Amino acid sequence: MAPKAMARAVIAALLAVVWTGAALAADIALVIGNRDYREMPRVTGAEASVAAAEALAGRGFQVAAFRDLSAEAMPGAVARLVTGLETAERVVILLNGRFAHGAGESWFLPMDADAPGLAGLGAGGLPVSVLLGLAARKPGGAVVLLGTDDRAPDMGAGLRPGLGALDVPQGVLLVTGGPADLDRLLRDGLLRPGVTFAEALAEAPRGVRGAGFVSDLAALVPPSGAGPGPGLAELFEQAYWDAVLDLDTVAALEQYLDRYPDGIFAADARERIVDLQEEPEREARAVEEALGLDRDARRRVQQDLSLLGYDTRGIDGIFGRGTRSAIADWQDAGGLPVTGYLTRAQIARLADAADARAAALEAQAKERRREAERADRAFWDETGRGAGEAGLRRYLDRYPDGLYAETARDRLNQIEAERRARIPETERRAWDAARDRDTIAAYRDYLDRYPEGAFAEAARDRVRALERDREEAGRLEAARAGERALGLNPITRMLVETQLARMGHDPGQVDGSFDDRTRAAIRRYQRAQGLEVTGYLSRAVLVRMLAGMTRP
Repeated sequence: MAPKAMARAVIAALLAVVWTGAALAADIALVIGNRDYREMPRVTGAEASVAAAEALAGRGFQVAAFRDLSAEAMPGAVARLVTGLETAERVVILLNGRFAHGAGESWFLPMDADAPGLAGLGAGGLPVSVLLGLAARKPGGAVVLLGTDDRAPDMGAGLRPGLGALDVPQGVLLVTGGPADLDRLLRDGLLRPGVTFAEALAEAPRGVRGAGFVSDLAALVPPSGAGPGPGLAELFEQAYWDAVLDLDTVAALEQYLDRYPDGIFAADARERIVDLQEEPEREARAVEEALGLDRDARRRVQQDLSLLGYDTRGIDGIFGRGTRSAIADWQDAGGLPVTGYLTRAQIARLADAADARAAALEAQAKERRREAERADRAFWDETGRGAGEAGLRRYLDRYPDGLYAETARDRLNQIEAERRARIPETERRAWDAARDRDTIAAYRDYLDRYPEGAFAEAARDRVRALERDREEAGRLEAARAGERALGLNPITRMLVETQLARMGHDPGQVDGSFDDRTRAAIRRYQRAQGLEVTGYLSRAVLVRMLAGMTRP
């Protein structure tokens, strides 16, 4: 038998027997370690999957462990996980290997993946969103661990190595890091009796990151002697109830009662169902629920409301109080029945209004930009088109991100280089020391020694710039912190750069990295839009910028 055929036969045999008796198992685990990729570098530490599988089995989990799975074998392993979920109370999914992301999805790659590119990935990759969705069936008792090393091979067109942004479902703990570190976290933390998710992560090796259900109450393994008894079951039920409360629909509450007819929150669930059925807007709620809006559709609604100036307090696909209030305000402003719930026709009307607003804003921005460029060119002409140092400095003082800013800086650097060759060594060293320190005090020290020196004007310009920066420090730091809070992933950053380039703001290379050139482009965009100029993105700026991508 050929090696490839033999490997497939072994995997098929494993799949046939590994879940024997699974109907009796209370807890399940799927462990896949893809180390030896045919066309990509070996994954350092992926062999730790073996020890992790043994540790899980030692804690009573029914473990399906696989090594170096091919694209053909991957779906079978997941299918067995689905079967085991029917009777499981706890589930652990551990994947060590290579990941790729693009177009809003992340994939776990089979061992025979060959830099497939987005178009060629096909059914060979395992979507991480599918695994998270399966784990979400066991809220409060679900852990997903994704491990890979730092090496980043070329993934082909449309794909980037590693994990992209992930939506972690309610009640699921997601952990990422190196394979060896995840094995240590599992064996020395999560599988220790009574250790909560939060406690395990607090002691995790550097580089391990947790997201989602990082609970300081829930534990994967109950305290010694407790067994999988009421204490753990109550934690599962609490997590499930929390998810139901987030949805806050009659259907979700009824599903809770089907699962826990005598549960801890059964009385609360029945009372809430009555409240929802008797609330003044119950019919409006029922109409919206019947639409079956998925999370992406809800995000689009929130984006449209935000674009129109209604604060939804986030664009996360969850219709909480902020979104309901924004919907009600929009309905009131449009002369519609104020319910806080949407009909299909209202969603279409909202989308049309947002598209019209996006078009209007873009038209206004283009006009502002044309006017700004006219003024920019006129001032460049007025200052001598860069013929002299004084004119160059005047131009940069007024237009630091202007059309000719790069040209002006290049010419000033050339002037400085020529001047350096003509001045005494002592002054040259004094100027270099000031440039190295790059502080107001350093430049003033230089000016005290050389008030009419070769670089006196450059020193005064830099002092003025640093003083402006100091005055703006608080505002810019707040803007910087606001952008960090958005948690922008590389795909979103590339979309921003693409949009900036499309609108003529020249962000430099479109690579998902915001460098000085990108910041200048963002500032130009903000000026053109009539927004606060910071060079950093806020949610409102991001919504406005990306809204234009849906238009021709």
